[in-house]
Amino acid sequence: MGRKHVDHGDIVRFAQEKVNLPKNKADEYRAQVRRLREKLEGYLKEHPDFTLRKMLLSGSLQRAPHCGR
Repeated sequence: MGRKHVDHGDIVRFAQEKVNLPKNKADEYRAQVRRLREKLEGYLKEHPDFTLRKMLLSGSLQRAPHCGR
């Protein structure tokens, strides 16, 4: 059983197929997060007795500068 060398092309293909979301999917998920945050903010305004300390984004959404943070 021999070892196969993993080169840069292998890593790029793996990232494209398994890790990186296509831009249209990432935009769709960011829009979904934005809508959820807006709904939560509206709910909190209507229910001042509800205590929410903070909302945090995580993962790649956290790093996206245009996510409405």
